[in-house]
Amino acid sequence: MKYFYFFNFIEQVFSGNTIYRILFNWRVKKNCKNLIGKVLDLASGSDPSYHRYLPSGIKIIKSDYQQKDGIDKVVDFNQKLPFADNSIDNILFFNALYTAK
Repeated sequence: MKYFYFFNFIEQVFSGNTIYRILFNWRVKKNCKNLIGKVLDLASGSDPSYHRYLPSGIKIIKSDYQQKDGIDKVVDFNQKLPFADNSIDNILFFNALYTAK
């Protein structure tokens, strides 16, 4: 496993990731390894780098406050989420700050 981190660190540095982003991605890998089912990623943006560190086999629903390429669902963060009760197994919400209108 230590070789994973060494080579992954080199790969991420050359991809332009900051040390903060690299450490964040590694924490996602460690702390989200048991996710299953449908995962709602609130305010994810269109192509978050941490998705590659989530377990395979889960269904990720990318959401944001406005439609853009790669977004599965537009949500108004000031309203109730537009999903049926018990239809989402996990929710991720990283690195986002929104203010009320």
